[in-house]
This record gives sequence, structure tokens and C-alpha cells, in this order.
Amino acid sequence: MQKNETMTDSDDRAEGRREYWIDACRIEAPPLSPGLYVVATPIGNLGDITLRALATLAAADVIFCEDTRTTRVLTDRYGIRTRLAAYHEHNAEKMRPRVLAMLAEGKAVALVSDAGTPLVSDPGYRLVAEAAAGGHAVVPLPGASAALAALVAAGLPTDAFLFLGFLPAKAGQRRKRLEEIASFPATLVIYEAPHRLVECLADMAEILGADRPAAVARELTKRFETVRRGGIGALAEAFAADPAIKGEIVIVIGPAEAVEARFDIDLALAGRPCPPVGQGRRRGSGAHRRPAASRGLCPGARPEGRPMSRAGGTAARRRAESRGRLAETLAAALLLAKGYRIIATRWRGPAGEIDLVALRRRQLVFVEVRQRTDLADAAFSIGPEKRRRLERAAASFVAAQPAFADCDMRFDAVLMAPWSLPRHLPDAFAASGQFSL
Repeated sequence: MQKNETMTDSDDRAEGRREYWIDACRIEAPPLSPGLYVVATPIGNLGDITLRALATLAAADVIFCEDTRTTRVLTDRYGIRTRLAAYHEHNAEKMRPRVLAMLAEGKAVALVSDAGTPLVSDPGYRLVAEAAAGGHAVVPLPGASAALAALVAAGLPTDAFLFLGFLPAKAGQRRKRLEEIASFPATLVIYEAPHRLVECLADMAEILGADRPAAVARELTKRFETVRRGGIGALAEAFAADPAIKGEIVIVIGPAEAVEARFDIDLALAGRPCPPVGQGRRRGSGAHRRPAASRGLCPGARPEGRPMSRAGGTAARRRAESRGRLAETLAAALLLAKGYRIIATRWRGPAGEIDLVALRRRQLVFVEVRQRTDLADAAFSIGPEKRRRLERAAASFVAAQPAFADCDMRFDAVLMAPWSLPRHLPDAFAASGQFSL
């Protein structure tokens, strides 16, 4: 490093010098091995760039970015003279073969987005997939992410969260997506455009619940950064009174209460989840509460204001509780991705407990979630007695919700183990009552 040099344009570009500048210090960038470097960049404050990212951008043969004008602000700030080229959703099909050809030639290629971590609600995943399939090194350089920054500032649970990117712009599609995730037992992280924020929050208040805790983060890391916290309904009212909402926005919503089992039978059988805990269905311009019986308060659910906790007082039990919730969250995500609708989590009745209850068409699926050191142990931990308990609990569930009596019933399992992908086993129990892999 040479200090107190004056940065000039002189012959640096012609000589191909690989360097970057921090204040008045010029730093030589070490050469890079061939490969695709996925580089996170600041989401607003240019000071959030990492030293490793600067060295990589300076040493790369080319930087592919969404908008060269946006990325040039960053490279100019740090005196980086690497060539910029556009790679975005509109030219990806044309440019992807060119990028792969450069990798085949042994080039070091950097990929950035306009802000934050590439591929997180940005184009590029097909490029990464094809580069990896072609045997090229793919090197991630972590850094700024609006989703994670909002999550840690929201003051909501972080042990399990689901990133949803941008919801559909059309109201009907957006509401359908919100209904699909209403019962998901994890914190939700959602991006939204400023001009749709008020309408989106209003839909969330109606479908997810006006009292459900949430936070709206705006302009993170920038001069006018704000984070508002409160119930979704209160946030919707606050932003409706704001005439000029600007900036990048992240909405963080607390997890659904997994300990309550409450259904609207008509909605569930029609393929739509019920309103969340404590919320009646809205009709016209006013919301109202239905009596507990019509809302379908299942036996075993606690009254409002008295949440049920399975966590014990010891640290070991709390850790086990956290692991169990995470496993059930992952299992629910897997089933959602396969087209199931989660209508209950941790349902408790007089005959026992069911980890997940899902609905697909007219088939009611009772799911046992097991996490062990490996998948075989998880499988063998479920024996004939568990099958009988599930059957008794399922009978209690249907007795409490007679509208489901005409549905076909099935008993599934989702197996979890460290360093293994979750495994969903439909109809996991053989007719003999033995568990079958």
C-alpha cells in the first residue's frame, strides 16, 4: 500500500492496473482465480462495501451489473476501473452465453446487482446454475442485504423466517398469496414498492390480522432511514395518512400463532385459509367478530390472551422447543411449495397432538415431523404406536370439524436431519401400522 498518492487517470486503464482507493490510499488488488464472483454491494450507504468486495471488483476482468450507471457510482467512489457490462432480466438470455464463454476462457467475472446481494429478488440465478453445471467456480461474497437488515431491526422473532420478495402487483393475486401464507409459523419478510404500500398493508391487516405485530423499514442505511413498528392495522392507518411515501421498503411480519387451531371451514375447503387468530372476516367496510363456535375454535386451543407454550423452564427444553419449531416451519414450507395448504400447526385435542394439518383438494393430510441426527433415525423413531396416536388425534380433529368428515384422510411424515434435505413421505405408514421408507 502506498499512502498519500494522488489518484489520477494517467495510464492506469491502458496498463490494466488492478487497484482501488480508500480516501487517499491506493491498494493493489491481488489477482483472482477464474470463476464467477457473486458480489454483494451496499443498499444505500457506500461505506457498507467490504474490503474483499472492493479487491474482487478491482481484480475482475469484467463486472456484470443491472445498470452500469448505478454501479459506476460505486466504482468511481473507490477508483475501480474494471470494465462494466449490463446483465439484467431483459437481456439475460442474450448475455448468459457470453458470460459462460468468458468463464470457459479462464476469466474472472464479477456479478453485482444495483444494491444488496445478487439473486435475492434480482436476476442471475440461471447464470449461477449454468456456471456451476459447467464446472466453473462460483464464489459468493456476502455483504449488505435489505431483507436481513430489516429483519434484525424489526424486533420480531428471527429463529425462523420466510423471505417472499415482492408480492404480486395485482390486488387479487396479492391477496391470494397472502392467504396462502397466513398460517405460516415464521416471520415473513416482504419487499414492496412505495406506491403500493398502503394497499398492501390494508390487505395484510384484513387477511393476516390487524393486531399481528409487524415493522415497515424504509430507506435502510440511508439518510432518511426509518423503521416503524406496531400492529399491521396501525401501520396501515399511519402510512395511509402519509401523502408522499418514498424509498425502498421492507415489510417484516411476526409469525402466525402456531398454538391456536382455528378454522373457517368454508374457506378451507374452498382452497383458502381461514382468517388468523383474533380476526373475523371483513364484510363491506367494517370488520366484525363472529362467535367462537362459528369461527371454529377447536378443542384444545387456548382462549385468546392465554397463549399455550410447550417450552419448559430449562435451557435444554427451550433449545429443543426452538429446534422443533424450526423443523415444523421447514416442513410447512416444503408442503406449501408442493401445493398443500397449511390449516393447522401444533393442533392439540383430547386424544393427542398433530404437528401439521394440511389440505390438498379434498384430501386432509395429518403430518408428523421428525428431526434426528440422520434421516434413518428420524424414520425409525416413528413406530406403530405413533400411527395409532395420530389416528386418534385425527379422529378428534374431524369430530371437532365435521365439515371435514367427507374428506379423504392420509398420514404423512416429513423427516429432517442436519446436512440433509427434508424428505416428505406421503402415506408414510403402511397398512400394517409400520413406518415405511
